Amino acid sequence: MIRDDILLAELFFDLLGDVPEIERLDQALTSARFRFVPQDLIDSKDTAVVARYLDQLNRELSERVGTSGLRLMTDSLTEGRIFLRASLVDIGETTQLVQAVPRHLAVTGRRLDNAYRCQTEASEGSDISSSSSSSVLALTKSGESKPSSKCPYRDSRSSRPS
Repeated sequence: MIRDDILLAELFFDLLGDVPEIERLDQALTSARFRFVPQDLIDSKDTAVVARYLDQLNRELSERVGTSGLRLMTDSLTEGRIFLRASLVDIGETTQLVQAVPRHLAVTGRRLDNAYRCQTEASEGSDISSSSSSSVLALTKSGESKPSSKCPYRDSRSSRPS
């Protein structure tokens, strides 16, 4: 039984590699650690402002995914940053569910990122790439806000209304 859980965790970690916004940290036995990093922030992910933004974004992503019925996800502090941790042990997860989670993470992460950025642009007049530290810290939870045509997500693969 534990061997099946390890195989699911390995499959999950491999599938995360197919999502460009997912930065994989590690996979050990039945758990995998990773985080969501929007593609346009990859090169600046270690700057103080962007790192704080990514921590907030991933904390919220963990909460959203956890309340959507995918109970295998928690957030954890690793190397001073917030990562998501998927634990696939004795929770009855199936291969089908494990295969669906990376796409769900990508869609949810893109929506949250878009909502946060639109909120920041509306209040600050700039995007996260050029935001001051105070604007990132001032971000609040976005609820279920959806992107508007005035603030499209920069990634053409996002799930935004036409």
